[in-house]
Amino acid sequence: MVILYNCRNSIFMPKFYPILAKKATGILVFAVLSAVLANPAMARVPNDPNYADQEKMWNQIGAPAAWDVSVGSPVVVVAVIDTGADTWHGDLDSNVWTNPYEIPDNSVDDDHNGYVDDIHGWNFVENNNDVRTSVFDNNDDPEAVRHGTIISGLIGAEGDNGTNGVGINWRVKIIPLRAIESSGSGLLSTVARAVDYAVKNGAAVISMSFVGDSGDPSLKESLRRAYEKGVVIVTAAGNHTPGNGGGDLDKEPTYPACFDKDDSENWILTVGAVDQNDRLSRFSNFGSCVDMVAPGEGIFSTERYAPQFGYTKEFGGPWKGTSFAAPLVAGAAALLKSIHPEWGPDQIIPSLLITADPVETSNPTLIGKMGRGRLNIGKAMALSPSITSGESVYYFKGNQVSGLNLETGASAMVAKVQEARIVSLAVRGVRGGQTITLLIKRGDFYYIRLLRENGEFLNEFPLDISVKTKIILKRVEPLGDGSSRFIVELFDPKTKFTTFREFDTQGKKVKDFVVKASVIGWAASRTSDKLVIATGDKKKISLQEFAWDGNEKYAWTLPGVTLDDLKLANVWGKGEQVVVLVHQGKEVRQMVIDLPSRSSRNEAVTADKASWKLVLVSSSGNDTMNILPRSLAGGLFTIVTGKGKEVRQVELPKFDGFFN
Repeated sequence: MVILYNCRNSIFMPKFYPILAKKATGILVFAVLSAVLANPAMARVPNDPNYADQEKMWNQIGAPAAWDVSVGSPVVVVAVIDTGADTWHGDLDSNVWTNPYEIPDNSVDDDHNGYVDDIHGWNFVENNNDVRTSVFDNNDDPEAVRHGTIISGLIGAEGDNGTNGVGINWRVKIIPLRAIESSGSGLLSTVARAVDYAVKNGAAVISMSFVGDSGDPSLKESLRRAYEKGVVIVTAAGNHTPGNGGGDLDKEPTYPACFDKDDSENWILTVGAVDQNDRLSRFSNFGSCVDMVAPGEGIFSTERYAPQFGYTKEFGGPWKGTSFAAPLVAGAAALLKSIHPEWGPDQIIPSLLITADPVETSNPTLIGKMGRGRLNIGKAMALSPSITSGESVYYFKGNQVSGLNLETGASAMVAKVQEARIVSLAVRGVRGGQTITLLIKRGDFYYIRLLRENGEFLNEFPLDISVKTKIILKRVEPLGDGSSRFIVELFDPKTKFTTFREFDTQGKKVKDFVVKASVIGWAASRTSDKLVIATGDKKKISLQEFAWDGNEKYAWTLPGVTLDDLKLANVWGKGEQVVVLVHQGKEVRQMVIDLPSRSSRNEAVTADKASWKLVLVSSSGNDTMNILPRSLAGGLFTIVTGKGKEVRQVELPKFDGFFN
């Protein structure tokens, strides 16, 4: 058994809350929440009216500079294990996680995870699906009631919406997990269950603002499992009563803050608190368990709103406590994850630590006791390298999207789609402004997901296709600029017909275009409403350009060849040309065909039996594309213009995935 405790304080009250309970036999009192009430603290600045209350805090950690890079992603999930949160709050509701596999209010455990109707998380205290902090009991502690909502707001209050303040992530998904009673008590075994729930439901970060005076094996094991599955674990260092001579975790360790104290691997990110001048807060614990510090005084955030029970503020402060330093770091980890979805804790934690600002000069007697320094998320976001700097192309394998920098030869994963399989990938735009479009399958459902070229999430929507159909979805391409219209290739194995279906950004069908011949390749226009479709067999290939209304405009016949790949883009002059790779016997040939003028160029690429693909590469200085034909076998390949002029050679590795 372990006693967890909380030291919290309010400038509106003269007393400093003491430890609520000491170690006892047969009972675990979970006095939570290192929370304390007191006085608050460019680049991108939101329009939220209470941002001024938070401005010093955000400037201190470089948040406005970070927001120039990203304001977060709704794909990144952060679990807040606390007293619950006000999920109806106007500045939080849009960023609260929703279980996509659970049907609301049907009293059925649809996703078979052991929790019925867990739409927004789970209440492990009362064992129900109401994750809002209880406000009804006379034993409720007002600070504990507010605590989970304050933390959630620091991580993810919606930004630039003209409401209250802002979180470090303007867009994110928060799972509020109520594992602490509104009185500030609870069980460590309950917290361990909440950790397991968070991991199973896709949390990338877990934020915990409580401490205990001895470790509990079940909680340590659950946290270690979470870390090994790629979750960043952030916890508060805890508070002590100022002036009592305590606070040194090397003398009196607290948990979970010190679970990794003697481990060779830094797998828990423990956070202490500093004031606005980077001096260690008088209440903050310190010592070798502390990995870094963050602002813990003058904190303003969202609050639990229930005016009929005396909770009359939607936003307030000033608060102080390591409870509020920890979610700033947890939110920073989520913000890093938004631009590097492939990163795990072994990359996110070092990035936050190496970019922290030193605080030794402000704390000369605490050298080595405050970790690597004070959080600077602006530096961390700026320092984070991206494979997309320079000329890059993209490919996928399984559920991972990777980028290959053609200038440096470096390759790296830029995105990972959880619990899904990527069916198709397409890219639109020019270097510095490309959008990656993915067709993915998750269970029996198909989705389109949009990413920035650095992997940052833009949007995802399900396609309105019955799960009972036998139709196979094979490929997606944006129509036009790729922002709002998408063509998906659907194949009916019964009729052997191919349907090209346009979807909008709600996943709704707009129109169909049915082809009854055998489709062996196709491409959608980047500039207008047209498709080029290749049909035929080994004896003859027919290329036909169709307006999206179904009227054929141009046709071209290629006898005696087999098709390897087909693209449609502007590679010379005006308009778009059809670029094809074909095998003619053992010879691979590249052709560029301008259908309106009936002109073409045709040249041998190499003699090779391997499968070949085309990659279109943004050229500098104009709107045309260069051509990179390459084989899956890897080797040295030549980038050429549409007129056959050599641009340069690149060395490509062997790939068993597929390029755009």
